[in-house]
Amino acid sequence: MNFQLIMTNAIHLGKLREMKYTVSLHLLFDSLDCATFTPLYKGTTTIRCSYCSATYGVEVRGSLCNICKLSVVSVNLRYMFHG
Repeated sequence: MNFQLIMTNAIHLGKLREMKYTVSLHLLFDSLDCATFTPLYKGTTTIRCSYCSATYGVEVRGSLCNICKLSVVSVNLRYMFHG
C-alpha cells in the first residue's frame, strides 16, 4: 500500500469523525465487536482504536484496526507522535 493512499484514507476518516453522525436505535446490546461483528453487551470489557474509536473485545488487543487500518487497537497514538 502506498503512502498517498494511506494519507488519503486517514484524511477521509478524520473528516468523517468530525461530522459526529449518530444513529439512535434501540438495540439489545451496546455495540458490535469490529473484529468478529458479534454483540458486546453492557458490562463487557472493551477496548477501542485510538484513531477511529472502533470498539473491540479485549482478545484483539495489539492487532491492527479492521476499520481504519491505521492504528493498533488500544495503543494511544498521542504518545507515539508527541512523545
